[in-house]
Amino acid sequence: MPFQSSVAPSLPSDRAAILACARSVGVFTEEEVATVDELFDGYLRDAQKSGYNFFSYRDGDAVSGFACWGPTSLSKGAADLYWICTAQEAQGKGVAAALFRAVEDAVRSIGRWLIVIWTSSRPDYQPARDFYLRMGCELVAQIADFYDRGEDLCVFIRRLQPPTSKSLIARSPRHPISKLSQSLSKLSVNFKTRHIDLLTAPRYTKPPGQRAGGL
Repeated sequence: MPFQSSVAPSLPSDRAAILACARSVGVFTEEEVATVDELFDGYLRDAQKSGYNFFSYRDGDAVSGFACWGPTSLSKGAADLYWICTAQEAQGKGVAAALFRAVEDAVRSIGRWLIVIWTSSRPDYQPARDFYLRMGCELVAQIADFYDRGEDLCVFIRRLQPPTSKSLIARSPRHPISKLSQSLSKLSVNFKTRHIDLLTAPRYTKPPGQRAGGL
């Protein structure tokens, strides 16, 4: 009998598997993996203060991917997708797409309509940029030499339609959307990261409460 796949808010017991996912892709430094651990600490300790929300993708009991997101500070409608990662052995099976749709549903459920994603222009991030375009995102800005000389910041956005009667999260009996909405409605965001396809490397590039420009 095949395992049942699902996306749901991460459990405390998912920590080791989440860190293993980040390590398995072979592109992250130990400092970057430690950042995932730090964000997960904040999520478990106090989601309202930390501003980080985690989802896990499961095949049966095995966690093969995760996402981290949160509502954007000083914005009524935006949310940031900080991290989305699929374990190396699970890539190409729709894990990242399922996680992305779960984030969309969660953002809609708290009355927001825009997802903002920061990612890199490096060649090894091309799969990330292609993925976001496939998911309906738009590349709206590119800042030269942002991360390093020759490495630009690419800003993608995903504009959301109003919520529908069904959602990926709502179909999970263990995590009904009403309870999820109650817990997520209090979240706030503190910093940005950059993304790589079904893998995403963190960068502390936006201090808490700072707007991304004064135009």
